[in-house]
Amino acid sequence: MPVDDDDVLNGICELAHRLWRQSMEDDGWKRGAVYDAEDRTHPHLCSYMELAPPQRRYIREWIEHERVDDQLRQAVDFALRWDEWSAEELRAGMRVRFCNEKDPTADALGRILDWQAPAPEGGGIESFRVQWDDGSVVEYPANARYIVRAEEP
Repeated sequence: MPVDDDDVLNGICELAHRLWRQSMEDDGWKRGAVYDAEDRTHPHLCSYMELAPPQRRYIREWIEHERVDDQLRQAVDFALRWDEWSAEELRAGMRVRFCNEKDPTADALGRILDWQAPAPEGGGIESFRVQWDDGSVVEYPANARYIVRAEEP
């Protein structure tokens, strides 16, 4: 579903340019009159609104082509679809499985090892670790609801 609000699309473009600019500056690039890879100068290291209309149009076309609006919607949907795991729900050794909606036969089984809680009185957790039956250990964020309780054998 494409964005039908110009203000929203322009905001996405501006944010994308700001992220690109910050990344370039973090890598040592500076604004310069011309692009020079050796001197690390780039004429577009400015605010989004300082870009000439053709550059803003190119960014917009790529944002639309890459369907970034859909990717952002999906990211928010995934983040807010489920509540986070709580310390009350978890116990060390609890059997869990990786719930793969696209391929339910590929579900992996494992056990909760431990979790990180920022404040004991809050009941929330920051992350938890699972040891999978293949021996691998992976840390997941508290909102990883694709890890579900498995039936004990």
